[in-house]
Amino acid sequence: MGNYNESESCFINCLAGYKHLHSPDHPDILATLDSLVLLYSLMGNYERSESIHKTCLETKKRVLGALHQSTLISQGNLGNIYWYMGLYSQAWDCLSEALHGFEVLLGSDHPDTLTATNNLGNYYLEMNLIKEAEDHYVRSLSGRERILGFGHPQTLSSAESLATLYYQTSNYIKSEKLYRRALSASESVLGDEHPDTLQILGNLGNLYLAKGDHVHSFECFRRCVDICERVLGAGHPQTLISLGRLAQLYRLTGDYAQSEAYYLRALEGQELILGLKHRHTLATMNNLGLLYKVTGQYVRSEDCFVKVLDGNKKLLGSEHPDTLVSLGNLGDLYLQKGDYKKAESICRDCLEAQSRVMGFEHANTLTTLNNLGVICHYLGNTETAEDSMVKAIRGRESLLGNDHPETLTSVLNLAAVYSSQRHYLEAIPLRRRELAWCRQQHGNTDPGTLRSINGLAIDLRETGALEEAETLFRELLAGRQQVLEPGDFGIGRALGGLAKTFEVAGKLEEALDYAQQALNHRLEHEGPDAWWTNRERLDLARILQKLERSDQATALLEELQKSMAGIEEPEPDDQQLLAEAAELRSSIQAHVNSESD
Repeated sequence: MGNYNESESCFINCLAGYKHLHSPDHPDILATLDSLVLLYSLMGNYERSESIHKTCLETKKRVLGALHQSTLISQGNLGNIYWYMGLYSQAWDCLSEALHGFEVLLGSDHPDTLTATNNLGNYYLEMNLIKEAEDHYVRSLSGRERILGFGHPQTLSSAESLATLYYQTSNYIKSEKLYRRALSASESVLGDEHPDTLQILGNLGNLYLAKGDHVHSFECFRRCVDICERVLGAGHPQTLISLGRLAQLYRLTGDYAQSEAYYLRALEGQELILGLKHRHTLATMNNLGLLYKVTGQYVRSEDCFVKVLDGNKKLLGSEHPDTLVSLGNLGDLYLQKGDYKKAESICRDCLEAQSRVMGFEHANTLTTLNNLGVICHYLGNTETAEDSMVKAIRGRESLLGNDHPETLTSVLNLAAVYSSQRHYLEAIPLRRRELAWCRQQHGNTDPGTLRSINGLAIDLRETGALEEAETLFRELLAGRQQVLEPGDFGIGRALGGLAKTFEVAGKLEEALDYAQQALNHRLEHEGPDAWWTNRERLDLARILQKLERSDQATALLEELQKSMAGIEEPEPDDQQLLAEAAELRSSIQAHVNSESD
């Protein structure tokens, strides 16, 4: 029922009673210790669990022998604890030795051997040794299905492990097929409301979310929450996990108010039931920090990330993968805030530790490498930015595949670096690759697809491929007008992009029409003094100058300068805009003077 404190009290009282009746080596005492360490693992008290595990294992080796079944079970369980703690060398020793012992003692098809096989698969997956993980999961699944039947809980656990591997490597078709088969069997054997069934249902929802299938994802998550609250109770750990999943869906679909409400409900329950330093509590707080970052609430976001980082350090150690992910999230926040120096320092520290602990080809390491490239790009260190992103692309292609979303993220980042250096011919093939994937995965009017269309259209315009650029900008404008609110910033950007393309092509009347629409859009939805409104005034004035409508152009520039006159401390973008306006006005005046002469 999730009442961990009451459970702990019962086990401790039971253990005290047995100690009055038996010697320390008695099987009843060892069995109670086994239950207690499992409880501490669920509570996230890994150090306590490890300490008792080691004592229990040493006792079993001395009393029962190293190859006794109970000894090997304890050795495997201790390996799992080391895996949770990020102590991978110790985890490998325990898990591999346990598997070898079971094979010698019981044979390769015994259920305990197959459990040890599945556990070692978990280790391989954590280390991104995908082929080895898949081999062990397949072996465990096929053996359990043959011996126990597919509907047995242990078999379903193996099926879920393999489906999760397929999900994490973006093999969504295989993953969904296996999740659905496992869900159907679990519903048939255990029932719709069994916790194991609900766990599979939640993981199927995660898969749908990764695929962008928000409708089916919501159905899975909503059903999980409703059943968990009714059957397990509002404060049960699995109910709280289900609330967090639903919050994530709302965050990714832009319903930030609902997302925050569900995250706060989950966090309040987890702090009460599990404590502030439990992994699940910290994971929810981290996700809440991500929500605050997306919504621009940087102070709240930083507060969450700092607490998570501190909690993971105390719970797991400074170099545990979860701790390093927390460190990377904090660095990414500083990147978004524009504090590039602080972001770079954190990112380099994180990359060094991840490369050493998990290896350079680990997914987390490659994420940090990609982020370092982005930071260096903003700092103007294009050589390091390009080098980091190229390495990130190669690593992700090798690990995740050419069409994985994270691979394409790195591809798009590298394209941005090339574009910023005016290396458009290098950027355009990368943008075409990423856009083709967006169209295939999300359709032509998805916000991500439209952003990719915009980037490719701009680069094509800069290379003189004006016909294709115009076609893409028209598609961009139509798409944004279809899916966005009338006052959305993106519509104004699309109008301005089309105007600029016509201007470069020498189609000045068409350029004038769209530039005027862009300015009208800004005036209506952002106001007369917004930075982008003044940007559109400048662009429209430049087109009017080319059409030799000097009076109208000058009037616009005067409006711009009057609008920005009240800025006490102009930002660099303000200064650049004012300088361009002054230069254009001077050029217009010089032309007027020459005409007068």
